[in-house]
Amino acid sequence: MKDSYDFSVVTAVYNAKEFLKETVESLIKQDFGFSRVQLILVDDGSKDESGKICDAYAARHPDNIEVIHKENGGVSSARNAGLERVRGKYVSFLDADDLLSADAMTKVFALFEAHPETDVVSLPMFFFDGETGPHLLNFKYEKGTRVIDLIKEPNHPQLAVTSAFVRAEALKGRSFDTGLSYAEDAKLLQSVLLEKQTLGVVADAVHHYRRRSTGEASAIQKSTQSPKWYHPYLTRFCLDTIRTCTERTGCVPRFVQYTLAYDLQWRIRQQHIPSTLFDADEKAAYKRLLRTVYSYIDDDVIAAQTHLMPRHNGFALYFKNGFVPDAFAEACEDPLKFEFFKVHDGTATFECSFLKLTGTKDLSVRYSVEANGVRYDGELADHRRTLTLLDEPAARRFGYTFRVPLPDDKTPLSIRVMRETDNGSKPAETVVCGQFFPVSERYGHAYAEIGGRILTIQNGVLTLSERKRGGRFMREVRFLKELWSRNGTGERHAVMGRLVYAVLKPLQRKPRWLISDRAAVAGDNGEAMFRYLCARKKKPAKLYFAVSKHSPDYRALKKIGCVVDTKSFRHKLLFLLSDLNISSHADSDVVTQFSHYDEPYRDIESRNRFVFLQHGVTKDDLSGWLNRFNCNIAGLVTAARPEAQSFRDYAYLYPDDAIWLTGFPRFDRLYHDEKRCITVMPTWRHMWSTAADPKTGVRGLRDGFEDGTYFRFYNRLLNDRRLLSAAEKNGYTVRFLPHPTLQPHIDRFTQNKEVVFLHASTPYRQVFAESDLVLTDYSSVAFDFAYLRKPVIYTQFDRDEFFSGEHVYEKGYFDYDRDGFGEVETEYEATVDRLIEYMENGCRLKDEYRARIDRFFAFNDRENCRRVYEKLLALQSDMKQN
Repeated sequence: MKDSYDFSVVTAVYNAKEFLKETVESLIKQDFGFSRVQLILVDDGSKDESGKICDAYAARHPDNIEVIHKENGGVSSARNAGLERVRGKYVSFLDADDLLSADAMTKVFALFEAHPETDVVSLPMFFFDGETGPHLLNFKYEKGTRVIDLIKEPNHPQLAVTSAFVRAEALKGRSFDTGLSYAEDAKLLQSVLLEKQTLGVVADAVHHYRRRSTGEASAIQKSTQSPKWYHPYLTRFCLDTIRTCTERTGCVPRFVQYTLAYDLQWRIRQQHIPSTLFDADEKAAYKRLLRTVYSYIDDDVIAAQTHLMPRHNGFALYFKNGFVPDAFAEACEDPLKFEFFKVHDGTATFECSFLKLTGTKDLSVRYSVEANGVRYDGELADHRRTLTLLDEPAARRFGYTFRVPLPDDKTPLSIRVMRETDNGSKPAETVVCGQFFPVSERYGHAYAEIGGRILTIQNGVLTLSERKRGGRFMREVRFLKELWSRNGTGERHAVMGRLVYAVLKPLQRKPRWLISDRAAVAGDNGEAMFRYLCARKKKPAKLYFAVSKHSPDYRALKKIGCVVDTKSFRHKLLFLLSDLNISSHADSDVVTQFSHYDEPYRDIESRNRFVFLQHGVTKDDLSGWLNRFNCNIAGLVTAARPEAQSFRDYAYLYPDDAIWLTGFPRFDRLYHDEKRCITVMPTWRHMWSTAADPKTGVRGLRDGFEDGTYFRFYNRLLNDRRLLSAAEKNGYTVRFLPHPTLQPHIDRFTQNKEVVFLHASTPYRQVFAESDLVLTDYSSVAFDFAYLRKPVIYTQFDRDEFFSGEHVYEKGYFDYDRDGFGEVETEYEATVDRLIEYMENGCRLKDEYRARIDRFFAFNDRENCRRVYEKLLALQSDMKQN
């Protein structure tokens, strides 16, 4: 090894075998010349072949590469070990899975040499692999390569040491805090930047930051489920940095305030602090610490965070002060949201909504509309939808409904929303169009045909004008040209989709109904309804069922009707051409087939009606998800009177005629075929899921899953000697059917030959038919099973955690102790005792629970499909009339 180098690169290596070679090669290929670079690879106790890869490179480049092998101690420990060996003038801490553009070192070196007044030089960051695109902080490179005076331009945070180079002299006496697992690099950088308060930026080189799609997830990708992300971050990074600043300068410089405010965004927009990590006292302590940190950040710095939504800035101000200062209240308001627009009986009905921030003056903001010079007041409604942040109410959504008389057919109607306060009235400056508004504000030539007229939007002003002969054709041409000129993949696909739609729609002589269950599997209310409709001699519409062509259900259903492969071009086209979209699921990719790029289709989608068949009786309050403004359901199928009433009582906000009390179609297909089976069917805990893999759609499991109460309870139960012996004695087989999300990870459970693990492809109706008793927790499968008048046991060992707000569920009308169809157990041993009791009594349904079942369901026949069919016909007729 030489005595000195121009650059030293310290790379902490831990289980990075998939990426390490690519990283090292990006350094070797620097046009600066690798001979001038010292690379220190610190193998931090890797369990894979990373250490061997490091040694191989050191053998090939003995003058430039050295390897340190150490016990695992974390990234800070590894970097500190490398720092002791640094012999370069400038130091980089490139991660073992990241890359540098080939010219990076040349340009960084030139800036350092020309500007001794700075100790830190940074590169723009661009994501690759699992995510692509620029980093949020890349705005600081917009003015080109230069040295930024952080006193004059404080809003240029630099937190990542991986995208920075630091003068070695400035690192003397400094090290990374080994007590931090997050922001350890930001802490060191703020300490260095505090000395000269300048930052060099190189605009035309790149640090490629990998967001992993394979291998072990990086720290930032799995952060919020780690306790270290919370208290240590606030005390050892935020408060230590604040303390260092005040000791050295007597204040917290504005550039540090901007840095802290930027990095706190991930905390302030967190809806819930996980109950799996902290109890109530620990949550309160965390929030006290967070308030303390915010107390050192000026209000104008908080309000200036453009990477957050205004509502989050408003909540941060409220969180800090206990109120939102008047000077910042308007800046922290979210844009007014246009929700719905329809024309009926000579009236244009227009709905919009807005957020009222917690901590602002009582509803001092009001809205009206000005239509052709005439002012109209609207009906104010509380949407009863609360935005929760950090387990606190941050804002509440309200809405206005405006009804404006239409002028004669040839006179355009111009509608402008006016924002009225105690200080006067002015046009609403910023508006956005919601998913169900028939046009999007994003496009200047977007339009929709409504009630024989044309609706457009320009600068927040809605115009309803005459539909002239040939005019619609020219509007479409202009819109298609605009979409094509945007050069986005989604928009260019939309051009092709709209052209095909324009050709086929006029040829459509009969309504089209598109029906589905899950994307990869049928067997739910959708399949039951499809089978019923296909069996009718006179079809009400052209019928299509959507399911993956790789599913066995695809071939089975193709024998009785038309089946389309989910997510195919044909499926998306049929979605546009369909009058009714009928599904047992209401996820965003069912409500629209163009998630995240549906804006070019808003006018077409507004003619389509969504019917939600449900995939289970709704017993909890799901209004945060299934409300009208999120799903816009035209027909919501229910099976029980209290269930139907709950959709009227809670904040779903649907009109009465959208709630259909018909019974579930799949109930018609339930049958008996008992095989002396006890089936365990728990629901899932969403807090244990990671994001779905973009290629497979499979959700991963968060770290610590096997240490959590959910896994430990069921794994213990499925291997309980007392339970299994009782099952054998009484002639029963214990079966386990995990939730579909858990199915890919079934090998996590300890399996034995005495328990049958059912595959996800097993039809639920078969499971219900063969089982003599079902053990569940909160799952709606209990309702299907009870419909067959068979016993259910609920085990709710984590009731408080489950309803903590971290799940989709919030407690609804259904009380398990009062309304449930079987005993509710909250302790492990009591659950086992109850299972054994039922087995010894032949799994007989007790009279008390039979009476509850009889009272609960509105119907107990096999006419559910017929009732839904009649509702569908009425909806189709209503659409034709309007």
